[in-house]
Amino acid sequence: MSDNRDIIVKNLSYTYPDGTPALKDVCFEITKGENVALVGQNGAGKSTLLLHLNGVIENNNGCITIVGKQLDKKNVPDIRKKVGVVFQDPDDQLFMSTVFDDVAFGPINMGFSEETVKERVKKSLQKVGLSGFEERCPHHLSFGEKKRISVATVLSMTPDILLLDEPTSNLDPGGRRNIIETLKTLDSTKIIASHDIESLLEICDNAILMDKGRVVATGRSEDILTDIELLNSHGLEAPSIVKMLGDDVIPLLRDNFDSSQIKRHEKTIKKAISKKRKKEIFCK
Repeated sequence: MSDNRDIIVKNLSYTYPDGTPALKDVCFEITKGENVALVGQNGAGKSTLLLHLNGVIENNNGCITIVGKQLDKKNVPDIRKKVGVVFQDPDDQLFMSTVFDDVAFGPINMGFSEETVKERVKKSLQKVGLSGFEERCPHHLSFGEKKRISVATVLSMTPDILLLDEPTSNLDPGGRRNIIETLKTLDSTKIIASHDIESLLEICDNAILMDKGRVVATGRSEDILTDIELLNSHGLEAPSIVKMLGDDVIPLLRDNFDSSQIKRHEKTIKKAISKKRKKEIFCK
């Protein structure tokens, strides 16, 4: 019987060289194709955990298995081909003179032919909605466009797993919506670390809540991310829409409702008693 688990983490702990503890006995499993929200206040260990999952941070204190291979010095080159990381700041990821060169960098270093590289660049830019940007200079693009190009640089290597650190941060509403729609179309297993709980509810099936380096809760995203008391107890605040509607918000968000106008309808929403009526209100 085949194992459908893409990620297995057991008893992972890590302390930075300056003595700061970052991860404490972290354990979880993620199945193939699953979209997982990784949430927690600043300093909870989210980014540190992501950097462990493709070997950016080397650590022998615990066990990480990626697509059936244990993450160690021997296997890390192969695992990095399977796990793509999209950093919070796109300027940390884009360093070439053209978009084509940035997106092509990975496939070229993987030894693909010129024809294959061009095809991968084309398909990756199509997936993020930026076809025709090949000759543009990355540093002249908007922040939202840079974010999407950063995703394309990873997609060009066709990873099995995507790790994304705050993909919607510092974006205007249009840029945020573009990133969300892009992520929803991708088939890869995804872990998305973010404070944007609305976007996570829209994209993710399950959630991992961290606090002070520990995993304190796991489960369905609609259970974890709409539990106002649980979020508050670990330094997080639920969005207004969750406070008003609780887990009734899930079908609305997943029907592509944009809550940027929530205040305009707040009084009416509070009086709404049926899902049908709530949907009518939100769609005005």
